Amino acid sequence: MNILTLLLTIPYLLVVTECCMRMVPPDDAYIPSTLAPEKSTLAPGEITMAPEKSTMAPEDTTMAPGGVSTPETSEETEAPEVTMMTTMAMESTTEETCPTFTTKCPDLSTIAVAPMMVQEVDGCAVFTCPPGLLPYGYGSLVGTELTGFYIPPGEDTFRLIRPVTLTELNGGTVNDFFGISCENNKLIVSKYPRGISVGITPVGTDGSLSGKSSMDTMRCS
Repeated sequence: MNILTLLLTIPYLLVVTECCMRMVPPDDAYIPSTLAPEKSTLAPGEITMAPEKSTMAPEDTTMAPGGVSTPETSEETEAPEVTMMTTMAMESTTEETCPTFTTKCPDLSTIAVAPMMVQEVDGCAVFTCPPGLLPYGYGSLVGTELTGFYIPPGEDTFRLIRPVTLTELNGGTVNDFFGISCENNKLIVSKYPRGISVGITPVGTDGSLSGKSSMDTMRCS
């Protein structure tokens, strides 16, 4: 009886053992994870580091003429230069229209002999005579550009012959009539409508004389 029971029990144990062995997975068996993979909140290529914020304010700029943006300080420093250029341009224009408006001129009042006067006409200092009187003057033959006439020995001055009538000025000034200007702090004439007198001899009374001469005095008679 015991032997029979033993024989029946052994096969049963073998079957049970084999079933248990099938239920135990091998060491390299794959066990799926029950945890969900961590979900990324970032978009592809997105950088999580915020860019460094600059604390420096952008340089204040203003639009300069021509559409070029330049610093405001540049505009401030250029303003005096523009003013200077404008002033120089005005002085240049004034000098062209007013030959006696220049630092190269002497004090005209020291050249005008009474009753000759110096007045301002259209912004220019000009010589004028009282009503009924006509202008003339005395100049130097030393350094003159006038040529073609005889100069007596020892004679170094000439007389600028006056117009015969006031109408010869054609409404212009004495300065216009004689072509008065200034060079190297000297008063210069370049027109001789009635010529000059060298000593007692008239020269160029037809207005043909040409060249510059410096004047010592301007007068009226």
